[in-house]
Amino acid sequence: MADGLTVEAVLPLDHVTLELAQEIERLAPFGAGNPAVTFAACDVTVEHDRTFGRRGEHREVTIADREGRTQKLTWWRGAENDLPDAHLDVAFEIKPAPFAARRRSRSSGWISARQKRRLQSCRAEPLNRRCRFK
Repeated sequence: MADGLTVEAVLPLDHVTLELAQEIERLAPFGAGNPAVTFAACDVTVEHDRTFGRRGEHREVTIADREGRTQKLTWWRGAENDLPDAHLDVAFEIKPAPFAARRRSRSSGWISARQKRRLQSCRAEPLNRRCRFK
C-alpha cells in the first residue's frame, strides 16, 4: 500500500461507467503537475482473479461490494503480489478502453488495497471530499 495515497472520491461500483471514464479522460494529459484521478471502493471482496500477459505478470481482479455489484480491475505487474483474503478498500483509476472497437467498455486500473477501514474524512460526502488512503 502506498503510504498517504490521495483518493479524490469514494466511488460506489455502480458509478464506474464509461461516461465517467470519458469525463475523467477530458482532464488529461496526466503526469507531473496533473496527477491521474484516483478513486476508492470501500468494503469490497475479491470475487475472482486471473493472471495474464506473455509471462503471466499482470492480474485481472473482479471485486464485489455488499450489494453484489462487481467491477473488473487490471493490476499491471501485480501477479506476483498476494491478494488479501478479507474485506478491502481498493484504490483505482478509470479510463475508457484503449481500442476504438471497445469504446463501450471501460478499463479500471488497480492501484492499491488495504484491509477494510473507515475512511473518516470521506464518509459524510463520499463523492465530494478528498481523503488519505493509508
